[in-house]
Amino acid sequence: RTARTLLKSGPLRMTLIALAPGGSLPEHSAAGPITVQPLRGRLRLSLEGAAHDLAPGTVMSIGARVRHAV
Repeated sequence: RTARTLLKSGPLRMTLIALAPGGSLPEHSAAGPITVQPLRGRLRLSLEGAAHDLAPGTVMSIGARVRHAV
């Protein structure tokens, strides 16, 4: 996994995260609301007991302190 912060302005942060095929992010939460948007490839986002498959062109919004995994 590689991550790079692209923008940090007050509470707003934009972070680009790259995962190798089959890579994952363990369950965690963020202090503020987030959006997840795949740019290439597909990902499965586990959120509140449900799995969401995301592909390029889709965006999911997640509230502050909501636990999720990729």
